[in-house]
Amino acid sequence: MLTTIVLKYKGAYSDELVVPKSDATNVYDLLMDVATAIEQEPRRYNQEQWLLRVEPGADETGRAKYPACGTIACRAGWIVQLAREQSWYPGAINMQARDILGLELDHIGDKDRDTEWWFYDDIVVLFNGDALAGKGLTIGTPEYAKAGAEGVRQFAEKWKERLTTTPVNKEATDER
Repeated sequence: MLTTIVLKYKGAYSDELVVPKSDATNVYDLLMDVATAIEQEPRRYNQEQWLLRVEPGADETGRAKYPACGTIACRAGWIVQLAREQSWYPGAINMQARDILGLELDHIGDKDRDTEWWFYDDIVVLFNGDALAGKGLTIGTPEYAKAGAEGVRQFAEKWKERLTTTPVNKEATDER
Protein backbone atom coordinates (compact mmCIF):
# COMPACT_ATOMS: atom_id res chain seq x y z
CA MET A 1 0.00 0.00 0.00
CA LEU A 2 1.25 3.46 -0.86
CA THR A 3 1.61 6.16 1.76
CA THR A 4 3.31 9.53 1.62
CA ILE A 5 6.12 11.01 3.66
CA VAL A 6 7.55 14.49 3.94
CA LEU A 7 11.08 14.37 2.66
CA LYS A 8 13.61 16.77 4.10
CA TYR A 9 15.68 17.52 1.04
CA LYS A 10 18.81 19.64 1.18
CA GLY A 11 19.62 21.12 -2.15
CA ALA A 12 18.77 23.78 -4.68
CA TYR A 13 15.08 22.91 -4.60
CA SER A 14 12.34 22.83 -2.00
CA ASP A 15 13.31 22.00 1.58
CA GLU A 16 10.34 19.64 1.97
CA LEU A 17 8.73 17.43 -0.65
CA VAL A 18 5.87 14.99 -0.19
CA VAL A 19 6.87 11.72 -1.83
CA PRO A 20 5.19 8.31 -2.01
CA LYS A 21 6.51 5.29 -0.10
CA SER A 22 5.46 1.64 -0.03
CA ASP A 23 4.84 -0.51 3.00
CA ALA A 24 5.06 -3.70 0.90
CA THR A 25 6.90 -6.60 2.50
CA ASN A 26 7.19 -8.79 -0.62
CA VAL A 27 8.42 -7.94 -4.10
CA TYR A 28 5.09 -8.64 -5.82
CA ASP A 29 3.27 -6.09 -3.63
CA LEU A 30 6.08 -3.57 -4.10
CA LEU A 31 5.77 -3.87 -7.89
CA MET A 32 2.00 -3.36 -7.65
CA ASP A 33 2.72 -0.18 -5.66
CA VAL A 34 5.20 0.92 -8.34
CA ALA A 35 2.50 0.50 -11.01
CA THR A 36 0.02 2.45 -8.87
CA ALA A 37 2.50 5.29 -8.24
CA ILE A 38 3.23 5.57 -11.95
CA GLU A 39 -0.47 5.80 -12.83
CA GLN A 40 -1.41 8.14 -9.97
CA GLU A 41 0.72 10.94 -11.34
CA PRO A 42 1.81 10.42 -14.96
CA ARG A 43 4.28 13.32 -14.79
CA ARG A 44 6.30 11.32 -12.23
CA TYR A 45 7.12 8.59 -14.79
CA ASN A 46 9.79 8.67 -17.48
CA GLN A 47 11.24 5.31 -18.52
CA GLU A 48 14.24 7.13 -20.01
CA GLN A 49 15.38 8.62 -16.65
CA TRP A 50 16.56 6.59 -13.65
CA LEU A 51 15.61 8.93 -10.81
CA LEU A 52 15.56 12.72 -10.90
CA ARG A 53 14.93 15.40 -8.31
CA VAL A 54 13.59 18.53 -9.97
CA GLU A 55 12.12 21.83 -8.89
CA PRO A 56 8.39 21.25 -8.46
CA GLY A 57 6.30 23.34 -10.84
CA ALA A 58 8.01 24.04 -14.16
CA ASP A 59 10.74 22.43 -16.20
CA GLU A 60 13.74 24.26 -17.63
CA THR A 61 11.79 25.20 -20.77
CA GLY A 62 8.75 26.45 -18.87
CA ARG A 63 6.49 24.36 -21.15
CA ALA A 64 5.55 21.57 -18.79
CA LYS A 65 4.87 21.20 -15.11
CA TYR A 66 6.81 18.77 -12.99
CA PRO A 67 4.97 16.86 -10.27
CA ALA A 68 4.52 18.46 -6.86
CA CYS A 69 6.79 15.88 -5.24
CA GLY A 70 9.65 16.88 -7.56
CA THR A 71 10.48 13.25 -8.31
CA ILE A 72 10.59 11.69 -11.78
CA ALA A 73 11.72 8.12 -12.29
CA CYS A 74 11.63 5.02 -14.46
CA ARG A 75 10.41 1.65 -13.16
CA ALA A 76 13.71 0.89 -11.40
CA GLY A 77 13.80 4.41 -9.96
CA TRP A 78 10.34 3.96 -8.50
CA ILE A 79 11.36 0.66 -6.93
CA VAL A 80 14.18 2.53 -5.16
CA GLN A 81 12.02 5.54 -4.26
CA LEU A 82 9.18 3.47 -2.80
CA ALA A 83 11.30 0.95 -0.87
CA ARG A 84 14.07 3.02 0.67
CA GLU A 85 13.85 4.43 4.16
CA GLN A 86 15.95 7.29 2.89
CA SER A 87 14.99 8.88 -0.35
CA TRP A 88 18.25 9.28 -2.21
CA TYR A 89 21.30 7.08 -2.58
CA PRO A 90 24.13 7.65 -5.02
CA GLY A 91 25.06 4.84 -7.35
CA ALA A 92 23.45 2.90 -10.13
CA ILE A 93 19.69 2.87 -9.68
CA ASN A 94 19.25 -0.40 -11.58
CA MET A 95 21.70 -2.17 -9.23
CA GLN A 96 19.94 -0.72 -6.19
CA ALA A 97 16.56 -1.81 -7.56
CA ARG A 98 17.89 -5.33 -8.15
CA ASP A 99 19.18 -5.43 -4.56
CA ILE A 100 15.81 -4.23 -3.23
CA LEU A 101 14.07 -6.93 -5.26
CA GLY A 102 16.41 -9.51 -3.71
CA LEU A 103 17.98 -10.53 -7.01
CA GLU A 104 21.23 -12.44 -7.03
CA LEU A 105 23.22 -10.49 -9.57
CA ASP A 106 25.77 -13.28 -9.90
CA HIS A 107 23.10 -15.46 -11.53
CA ILE A 108 22.37 -13.14 -14.41
CA GLY A 109 23.21 -14.96 -17.59
CA ASP A 110 23.51 -18.37 -15.92
CA LYS A 111 22.13 -20.38 -18.84
CA ASP A 112 22.39 -23.64 -16.89
CA ARG A 113 19.27 -22.66 -15.02
CA ASP A 114 16.59 -21.92 -17.63
CA THR A 115 14.07 -20.46 -15.19
CA GLU A 116 16.67 -18.10 -13.77
CA TRP A 117 17.83 -17.14 -17.24
CA TRP A 118 14.33 -16.16 -18.38
CA PHE A 119 13.56 -14.38 -15.13
CA TYR A 120 16.67 -12.20 -15.37
CA ASP A 121 16.07 -11.59 -19.06
CA ASP A 122 12.65 -10.22 -18.10
CA ILE A 123 14.29 -7.96 -15.48
CA VAL A 124 16.44 -6.43 -18.22
CA VAL A 125 13.29 -5.74 -20.26
CA LEU A 126 11.53 -4.28 -17.20
CA PHE A 127 14.35 -1.78 -16.61
CA ASN A 128 15.06 -1.01 -20.29
CA GLY A 129 15.05 2.71 -21.05
CA ASP A 130 13.59 1.98 -24.48
CA ALA A 131 10.71 -0.11 -23.12
CA LEU A 132 8.12 2.33 -24.47
CA ALA A 133 10.05 3.67 -27.45
CA GLY A 134 8.34 3.50 -30.81
CA LYS A 135 4.85 3.22 -29.36
CA GLY A 136 3.84 6.78 -30.26
CA LEU A 137 3.37 7.76 -26.61
CA THR A 138 4.30 11.09 -25.04
CA ILE A 139 6.21 11.14 -21.75
CA GLY A 140 4.14 12.57 -18.92
CA THR A 141 0.75 11.64 -20.36
CA PRO A 142 -1.75 9.25 -18.79
CA GLU A 143 -1.37 6.92 -21.79
CA TYR A 144 2.40 6.74 -21.36
CA ALA A 145 2.07 6.09 -17.61
CA LYS A 146 -0.58 3.43 -18.19
CA ALA A 147 1.70 1.60 -20.64
CA GLY A 148 4.61 1.81 -18.18
CA ALA A 149 2.50 0.55 -15.30
CA GLU A 150 1.14 -2.27 -17.45
CA GLY A 151 4.69 -3.45 -18.15
CA VAL A 152 5.31 -3.65 -14.39
CA ARG A 153 2.07 -5.56 -13.83
CA GLN A 154 2.79 -8.01 -16.66
CA PHE A 155 6.21 -8.81 -15.21
CA ALA A 156 4.76 -9.19 -11.70
CA GLU A 157 1.94 -11.49 -12.84
CA LYS A 158 4.28 -13.64 -14.93
CA TRP A 159 6.57 -14.20 -11.93
CA LYS A 160 3.95 -13.89 -9.15
CA GLU A 161 4.73 -17.20 -7.44
CA ARG A 162 8.39 -16.27 -7.06
CA LEU A 163 7.80 -12.60 -6.22
CA THR A 164 5.20 -13.14 -3.48
CA THR A 165 7.71 -15.25 -1.55
CA THR A 166 10.61 -12.83 -1.98
CA PRO A 167 10.89 -10.20 0.77
CA VAL A 168 11.67 -6.58 -0.11
CA ASN A 169 15.28 -5.83 0.83
CA LYS A 170 14.86 -2.39 2.40
CA GLU A 171 18.41 -2.49 3.73
CA ALA A 172 19.96 -2.58 0.26
CA THR A 173 23.27 -0.86 -0.14
CA ASP A 174 24.90 0.92 -3.03
CA GLU A 175 28.31 -0.72 -2.60
CA ARG A 176 28.23 -2.67 -5.90
